[in-house]
Amino acid sequence: MHLCDLPDNVLRLVLQAAVYRDRRNASLRLKSSLPLLAVCRRWRRLACASVYDTAYIKCYTRSSGGAYDSDPSEDDLKAEATKAEMTSNLDLIVTTGCVNTVKGVHIKVCNAKDIEFPRLKEFRDVCPLLESMVLPPRMDRVDISVSASALRRVSKMAPLAIKHFTLEIRSASEGDPATLTAINCILGSVHGARIFELEIKDRLLTVMPETLACTGLTHLGIAAPISLDAMLGFIRKLPNLASMGLWELVLDDIQADISVPAPEECHPMEPLDTRLKVVSINVNRSQPSWSMVTQATKYLLLRIPTLIALDAVHASYKPVMKFVDAYSKLYPHLANVKLLLNASDRSF
Repeated sequence: MHLCDLPDNVLRLVLQAAVYRDRRNASLRLKSSLPLLAVCRRWRRLACASVYDTAYIKCYTRSSGGAYDSDPSEDDLKAEATKAEMTSNLDLIVTTGCVNTVKGVHIKVCNAKDIEFPRLKEFRDVCPLLESMVLPPRMDRVDISVSASALRRVSKMAPLAIKHFTLEIRSASEGDPATLTAINCILGSVHGARIFELEIKDRLLTVMPETLACTGLTHLGIAAPISLDAMLGFIRKLPNLASMGLWELVLDDIQADISVPAPEECHPMEPLDTRLKVVSINVNRSQPSWSMVTQATKYLLLRIPTLIALDAVHASYKPVMKFVDAYSKLYPHLANVKLLLNASDRSF
């Protein structure tokens, strides 16, 4: 019988055996690559569904006109990974040994339509395969790190029920409304996520509370300059927010009243309605004064009673610690907040 005529259940076992090779120790199995560059769609479908059903998927390319004679080294794969969004002749390759469970799929994307991953649990990174692959309706985790060039591709994903979803924007087009539209579309396709993260690492992409449609985020990170007023706006808009990281908090044009009442006043400040536990803020030290950064830190400490950790490395240590001691009786949560402050004035 020709190999292609084998029934699906037998061929599935052949494909599964092809990605493992035994060493002297029978318990040690190393994953190897399973090339599927020139096989029929039936083989691809069986391999994806049976061998890689619970795999992580990471995307790598080969050099133009080149090929791997053997399993590529990790350094080779990392070097090629940067080209992943620049070509449609894409291969996905098994990359790891027995230390962890990461697998990859070695597939030529061209003419590979509607590849199903019925039991896939986790997906990492983004690649042209997203145009062809059919993700299962329920997954444990999806981590997507993407540039603006691939945002539209990702925004075509069907609605998914995911326990943990992370969208990381590496680069974007400044002022391009289509970028924010695609981000909102991607976030809107996710349902039921207990961990729901958006990390915008491009300093040119400005996101404001009124331009972000999703309200279910549990983490928000923004690299672009952002005002304290916008920060407070995000906290009010995102009731499930548990952590927040701002790479450049702008304090030179504060519109909100950030005055702090005297500790002897009987009534504490009105707390923000939030679940926020961890905040990390950085400022451009060439712009605000140390006193302004310290004042903003005090204000946030009083307004966010759910805080357990505040990283404000540009706030002065002594004034903030004296403030915590003086206000802890009226604001008991201050005694439980772990603070990371500027240590240059730490010695009394």
